[in-house]
Amino acid sequence: MTSRSAPAKAWSPSAAARATATDKSRSTPGARTALDAWLGRRSALPGNDNPALLLSLQGQRLSCRAIDLTVRRLAQHADLEASAHTLRHTYLTRLVRAGNDIVLVAELAGHAGLKTTRRYSLPSAADRQTAMDALTIDY
Repeated sequence: MTSRSAPAKAWSPSAAARATATDKSRSTPGARTALDAWLGRRSALPGNDNPALLLSLQGQRLSCRAIDLTVRRLAQHADLEASAHTLRHTYLTRLVRAGNDIVLVAELAGHAGLKTTRRYSLPSAADRQTAMDALTIDY
């Protein structure tokens, strides 16, 4: 597995957003309160001069792999199987299935085009079964 090493950028507490590997910014509405609370606690931790939002116990920037392993371990502890990717996929799928506009979901996901976001709107096996069950046949 290769590591994406982007130059360290200062995280701005003025917006609930994050820089991505492709240098895009993704906004997450409703995260302001949680981020403010975290930043208050984070200032007392080692590495508080590091511009990264999430840090290791040594005060270093967490890698994508470290975050994924943490999610997997927490899920395993709860007798679940999950990864950072499945959390993202579930979040986006639920947004689409809740009736949110696909353009809005694409923007929240940081997708450049709707083709990438379309996969979250594809019908599941349960959707197909529900559609078939709803068919009425007159004899």
